[in-house]
Amino acid sequence: TLKLSLVAIPHSFKVEFGADDVRELASILRDNPAVAQVKSKTCLRNPKQYFMPLLPKTRAMFASRACRGAIMIGTALEYRTMVKEIRNLATIDRPWNCPHGRPTMR
Repeated sequence: TLKLSLVAIPHSFKVEFGADDVRELASILRDNPAVAQVKSKTCLRNPKQYFMPLLPKTRAMFASRACRGAIMIGTALEYRTMVKEIRNLATIDRPWNCPHGRPTMR
């Protein structure tokens, strides 16, 4: 059997992960043994080739951060910025909704 050693309480800014989150992550790693063996640098070079385990709390945290950093309705933008954002939207799988499901455009 494989062992998981926790050396610190996992957290990201104000979000703290608890024992249930650690158990869930251990379960994901157990069910997907190849994930535990992937080096982070390898994954960063080819992110679409690897399954990255994300806990529901992690997804919610990233979704919240993405929305908070988004361009809000009514924000004045320079033409160059608008073009850049439209080009970026063209690279996203589902550009019409934010991670929470809210529409990104009117």
